[in-house]
Amino acid sequence: MKAYIYKSSAIFFVFIFVAIGTRNCDTTLDIIHTPKEAKAAQLNELFATLKTSDDPYQTIMLEDKIMKLLMLSDEATTDTLMDKGVEALADENFSDAVMYFTHVIEKDPAHTEAWNKRATSFFMQGKMNSAIHDIKKTLVLESRHFGALSGLASIYLLQGKDAEALKIYERIARIAPAEPHIQQQIQYLRGKMGMLAI
Repeated sequence: MKAYIYKSSAIFFVFIFVAIGTRNCDTTLDIIHTPKEAKAAQLNELFATLKTSDDPYQTIMLEDKIMKLLMLSDEATTDTLMDKGVEALADENFSDAVMYFTHVIEKDPAHTEAWNKRATSFFMQGKMNSAIHDIKKTLVLESRHFGALSGLASIYLLQGKDAEALKIYERIARIAPAEPHIQQQIQYLRGKMGMLAI
């Protein structure tokens, strides 16, 4: 029981870190306001490298770049709203965070990270159905979004749906195979469910 609580807590904190970790992150990376086509090309390149990387440190750096890029749009006003939402989320002002991210979604329904961040805000409010709804919207826009997938796995674990959570973690592992935390969760859940480790 203690192991299960520990693992669930670890998953939870990874979910929150991925969700709000861009607030105080290094801004020296070569990521700027770019047209959507250029942004998509850059994301594809980063995800391709992430998929083939066998270096946990490089994986963390690539994930950080991806999360920063997903935050940005080609409009400064939208980015300002996103920054305010992230700040509210980090300060645990979840209602304000929902408000800011909703404004972004209304302005740009294709803003992947606005859906993901609003899902996190709902999650923190205990509104799991709303969180799942926004996570699914996120994944429609970006199926490789490891943060959204991690959040979905966290919810499944809280709901006692270990098999569903395992499938999600295995999906993340195909996106970021060198992510050590994900591999640990896969092995833990396989052990918990009486499955052979792979």
